[in-house]
Amino acid sequence: MDVSSLDEWIAYAEEADDPCARVVGEWACVLRDRVGGNRHTEIWLSEDFHGCECCGYSNQWVITSGDTEARIDIDDGYSHATYLDWLNEPAVLAERLAREAAEQEARRRQAEAVVSSQVSAISDAITAVEAEGYWSDQEWHDKLMTRLGVKH
Repeated sequence: MDVSSLDEWIAYAEEADDPCARVVGEWACVLRDRVGGNRHTEIWLSEDFHGCECCGYSNQWVITSGDTEARIDIDDGYSHATYLDWLNEPAVLAERLAREAAEQEARRRQAEAVVSSQVSAISDAITAVEAEGYWSDQEWHDKLMTRLGVKH
């Protein structure tokens, strides 16, 4: 059996006892891009139902491209939304990783700015105390703490 669309597969899978079909046409290209494989590799779609009463049952579509296999859980029944979620998963993951990287970079810059401003304030205070002069280490320390706003 050959199928060339999701609707065709769903219609076939609902009627067949043990559905297994070769995916052809543009849909094969879409699935091949998602699971990997070159354009000469056939794409096969089947259904896997397994489990037991105590552990529960699992129903999955199995997409095979050469040695690569991908599974889509369809425990809630055949669904275009489930298929589209699976198909878009790499893009969603890439977006999330890019967003997390941008947030991490923003936090790094913010922390760097805080540290830089604190170090600059301390460095400026030390430079001012050195320019004023001091009589002893204790006086240097007291002047520095005063400049930094530390009460002693």
